[in-house]
Amino acid sequence: MSSSPTQAPGPGQNPLYKSAPDLAPSIVFLVLFALVSVVFAYRSIVTRRQPYYYLLAFTLLRTASYIARAIWSQDKGSIADAIASGVISSGGFFLAAQSLFVLFTLWIESLYGGPDNVPTLERKCLKIVKLLLPLSSIIGIVGSVKQFNASSPSDYDVGTALRKASILGFTIILASLIALTIMFAVKMKGKGHDKIPVVLIICTGSLLLLIEMIYRLDSIWSNPGDGVNTNKWVFYVFMSVPEFLFSVFMGVLNLVKIFYGVNDNEKGGNI
Repeated sequence: MSSSPTQAPGPGQNPLYKSAPDLAPSIVFLVLFALVSVVFAYRSIVTRRQPYYYLLAFTLLRTASYIARAIWSQDKGSIADAIASGVISSGGFFLAAQSLFVLFTLWIESLYGGPDNVPTLERKCLKIVKLLLPLSSIIGIVGSVKQFNASSPSDYDVGTALRKASILGFTIILASLIALTIMFAVKMKGKGHDKIPVVLIICTGSLLLLIEMIYRLDSIWSNPGDGVNTNKWVFYVFMSVPEFLFSVFMGVLNLVKIFYGVNDNEKGGNI
């Protein structure tokens, strides 16, 4: 007697479907991120500095992700809308983390008097992080697509494993940025310009993004029926709010003056 084939987990068993969005908060954050993107668009045009390009792209993708969530809220069983939200979200987070990494790299190079003077060990560490950031994002995108569009339980499990790897990758990178920033501030004491603003910016920005990663870790390792996946306010408090605060925090600061030592209206090159 043949047994019936095992079915792939459906929407009700997927934590991301459990947190399918509501329309009102999606519109609120859509508007908020759209407004912040105007600030970064202005700063990008005026300064032509790489960190602002990443921050502009991040806020634009976040605006797009909340458009996707608003559409998803009208059809909460839609696989296409769920995938769009997950893919845009993962790509956007990479851009936010990348902006911090660019600032960190710039600071390290300034401490040693230029990129050519950075010791071999530090240079290799920077290259590893530079590789891990996009890799974590790509793994997360592939995982979201595979998990939502699973045709078998094994596909679903692979997608979940990939998403876990992506979240862990981003978590480790952000925690490392905080630790390395503090370490270099102590190690290079007395060298370069005032380190307090730099340390506060990188550590605060990383911490705000880390809050989201901790929430995501708790969400994906929890059961679909747990409160972290069913209480929708948790998503907005621990993901949307920290990201918005990160955007405002980076937007109100004069990053050009702090990290480049020039005024906002002095245009730069690639970095």
